[in-house]
Amino acid sequence: MTARAKAAYPRRSVIDRAITAAKDAGMKIGGFEVDPDGTVRILTERTLPAADDAYAKWAAKRARG
Repeated sequence: MTARAKAAYPRRSVIDRAITAAKDAGMKIGGFEVDPDGTVRILTERTLPAADDAYAKWAAKRARG
């Protein structure tokens, strides 16, 4: 039988450094993901103008008449 490798989640300090570096680079942080192999993935905040939203366009047309 083979021994299963123990998950090596990153320490909080590693996550804090990654977030701080992303903020210093001008990124707007939307969240982050942590994988069992120690990978820290920073997710950017995505804000789209309301006009690009298909529902908003549809609702605006309905409100006009």
